[in-house]
Amino acid sequence: MKIILCFLISVFSFASKKKVTLGTFLIPRYVKSSTEGEFIKLVTEISEELNIDIEIVILPPKRTVMAFENKKVDGYFPALDVFHEEDEIYKSTPYYYKKDFLFYRENEEISLKEKNLICFTHGYPYKEDIINQKNITQVFASSDEACLEMLSRKRVAGFICEGLTGISAIEKLNQNDINMSPTILSSQDVYFAFSRDDKGRKLSEEFTKVINTMRANGRLKSLFAPASTKLRELISDFDPTAK
Repeated sequence: MKIILCFLISVFSFASKKKVTLGTFLIPRYVKSSTEGEFIKLVTEISEELNIDIEIVILPPKRTVMAFENKKVDGYFPALDVFHEEDEIYKSTPYYYKKDFLFYRENEEISLKEKNLICFTHGYPYKEDIINQKNITQVFASSDEACLEMLSRKRVAGFICEGLTGISAIEKLNQNDINMSPTILSSQDVYFAFSRDDKGRKLSEEFTKVINTMRANGRLKSLFAPASTKLRELISDFDPTAK
């Protein structure tokens, strides 16, 4: 009788487990697939801590945001303020800070105060103060890798992107002729965005609680530590989970 009762409780608990659908898109290193990448590992830990069933849907970036706005997913990540007005969504506390850096050819360091051709990744969320630099001429490419190849071939003088994904792209292309300036050009909060309804509000609060706990016990920092190794060679105290 006890065995049957335990089985029924187990089945009932599984059946009643809350289901949440989150959209995302492929990001070098961080979202390799629906099961691989640091951002995915974070979602897995949150899912286990909250005892909820999270389905991850991967789409192109613009379609991910569109699916969220059309309520085809409960939320999405990574979300940034440049995509939404403050009162349009509920959002978790930031779990990551997207810090942009300037990449240039080895021994050819440049300044954004000079007139130069600078490559930007098409569709990448840059802050306005970077996009509106008066001295530079913008050149857009389809990917970080495409920008880096243009830089290596001297078609542009520099390339701006998030530090960790930029280094990941350099390693993928095995480019040893590209350097990165240690100066952070901008920093943007990265968080989980949820629909502006009761479910979204509750999810934002639950995700925030878990992220805060992970930040306090050091688990959040350690999750991204392997990805930060190269950057810490330039910036000893670099931590993408700290503002």
